[in-house]
Amino acid sequence: MASVSFTPVFSSLEEHPTFNSFPECELFIEIGQFHIGIMILDRVQNMIMATELIDFHGDANSALINDYLELRDLKNAKFKAVNLIFNTKEFTLIPSIANNPLLYRQMLETIHGDMLDLQFNADQLEYFEAVNVYGVQREINACLHQYFPNINRIHKNSCFAKSVLPQLDHLQSQFIKVHFSPSHMDIIIVKSKKLQFLQKFYYETTDDTIFFLLSLSEKFKLNKSSVSLCASGILDLNSITFLELKKHFPVIEIETNDSVSIAAQLNEIPSHFLTPLMMSLSCV
Repeated sequence: MASVSFTPVFSSLEEHPTFNSFPECELFIEIGQFHIGIMILDRVQNMIMATELIDFHGDANSALINDYLELRDLKNAKFKAVNLIFNTKEFTLIPSIANNPLLYRQMLETIHGDMLDLQFNADQLEYFEAVNVYGVQREINACLHQYFPNINRIHKNSCFAKSVLPQLDHLQSQFIKVHFSPSHMDIIIVKSKKLQFLQKFYYETTDDTIFFLLSLSEKFKLNKSSVSLCASGILDLNSITFLELKKHFPVIEIETNDSVSIAAQLNEIPSHFLTPLMMSLSCV
């Protein structure tokens, strides 16, 4: 087993845990720019059995991911299905009518510049008449394939966009959703059931997050006093960030996911911390 010291952002596991005791469950792995998240779902009980979020404090790479998967003994674990959610920055949304796999590299490099050796994938977002094109490092793909030869893949922003569809008739005509991670925010803006914005924003301070959200509100002509802002993820409700959000966006809601129950050992984790990971459960 790898000798690696990882400090979880949150975890339902014991000091020296593995994930190899859930043979009738599904495994969800989220790979972010700087993090990895794990969630174990029992479909029969519709219950989250275990979860963990690790911040790498630097770019995720194949060596770090391999060390973590070895530490958690995931090569020997057996699951009904394994689902991989990429939450990295190398993506772009394009109109469905402009979808052309031969141009994926050119499109991403136009936005992100010359990149590492990537494999390209695309998720269809039929309702929004868009395609989410994204790239994944070949070394990371090879590492994951070594552990999980048969795996379902999707990008986190595709899950994010699909997750709002059931809510379009219930939320206000204008709304912002924000998922907080230790180093970035995932943001989606919808007006009159039309997708206006879907992006990541990497930040260092509270001022960064508030300034960016205020700038987006101005750009998309949102009324800050009435627009609905749904927030979830790693957000301390006693923090300056949350107090500032409430000051600038008074119609704020902390979003939780009540469609799936959680095992007793997860009760100490604030439920809204789990919402971004749980969002992916119905998308793959």
